[in-house]
Amino acid sequence: MSLNGMKILLLGCFLAFFTACGSDAMNMEFNGNNPDDAKGLAVVSVKLDQLEKAAKINPRATTRPSDIVRVEVSAQPADMTDELEYVDDTNTFTGLMVVTVGSQVFTANAYDEDNTLVAQGTANADIVANQTASVSIDLFDISGDLPDPQYGPIILSMTVSNTNPRIGEEITVSVQAEDPDGDPLEYLWEHNCSDAAFGDATAASTTWSSEVQEACTLTITVTAGGLSDSDNTGVVVFPNSSESGAAEIEAEYFIHPTIYKFRIQDSDGTLCEYSNDFNSWLNEYTWVTNPSDYRSEFNGTCYTPLKPDYEYDFRTSVAGNFHDADPEYEILIDCGGEILNSYNYTTNCSWLYNTCIQNHQWEWRSPETVSLCTITAKVTAYGFDDELSFVVLVKEEEE
Repeated sequence: MSLNGMKILLLGCFLAFFTACGSDAMNMEFNGNNPDDAKGLAVVSVKLDQLEKAAKINPRATTRPSDIVRVEVSAQPADMTDELEYVDDTNTFTGLMVVTVGSQVFTANAYDEDNTLVAQGTANADIVANQTASVSIDLFDISGDLPDPQYGPIILSMTVSNTNPRIGEEITVSVQAEDPDGDPLEYLWEHNCSDAAFGDATAASTTWSSEVQEACTLTITVTAGGLSDSDNTGVVVFPNSSESGAAEIEAEYFIHPTIYKFRIQDSDGTLCEYSNDFNSWLNEYTWVTNPSDYRSEFNGTCYTPLKPDYEYDFRTSVAGNFHDADPEYEILIDCGGEILNSYNYTTNCSWLYNTCIQNHQWEWRSPETVSLCTITAKVTAYGFDDELSFVVLVKEEEE
């Protein structure tokens, strides 16, 4: 803990101190024949309980008050120094200084057990012959700024002379790295092959060969100052007499596009809604209702009648892998009316497993005549589709 802002109080406790020090101090003579030899008294008391209180609210503290083993006070230009004594009963450093009269600058220094100066403060005081001065000094942390963070090494490049060697063929692997702090770099090459070896696994550049036909991963770890950076590359070892090659295969899973929300609404709010907790399904799987079960148990009848010749919105939320293919949306209505507008209004591809969600909206004017309508939302993507329907009655409001 540092001692920033802590106070050493140099208190003029003349009577109290003399009570502690006895009659010898009271019989001291401060005036000699030379006026320049005139002296005054300063009673010094350093209270560590004050330091403890201040240290507890200083997050940068590196020295605890209990670590202070010595407190020294000097006066200039008198060129006088006194080391205070620790009094266990009162948890203080105390002392009595006899100081030349005149204007003096008092400097208080606190040291730890390594004799390191951890705090310092100054104050001015006028010393008068045959009187005791009361001096208060603020003690400030002088341990310096907080240390800079450690910076780890950075691999700039990793090179392999041949990623398709033959059995027993030596290839060269190299790494270039730097450490921002200038710490010395240490290298370690590793592989996951069954029968292979590096020429020198601790060199920045070395050789590597394998005695088995296989696909391997070569890994380099660079360490400096206790921190590390790693990189790796793939190598495929071929038989000496083979014409075979290698293929790097990457596969992506596409979920079936799923309408997980579908609602009919007007300017007053939602009239009918299908809403499955698809986000929880992706994250927790068995803790929510299976989407297939949820869909099969859903009642698609909309019991709120729609007004004839009135504008409504249809909104769907669809989940799928839409990174590389835009889904196609349709709204199928068997009772007529007019589609006024259709558009996507949000897309978000931050879900798990490369899943995107997209919201689509249609604006529709209902037919002028009484009708029983089936309204179906349909989405098609990468050869798959999903449909969801509402059945709703269009009729005049009853008066």
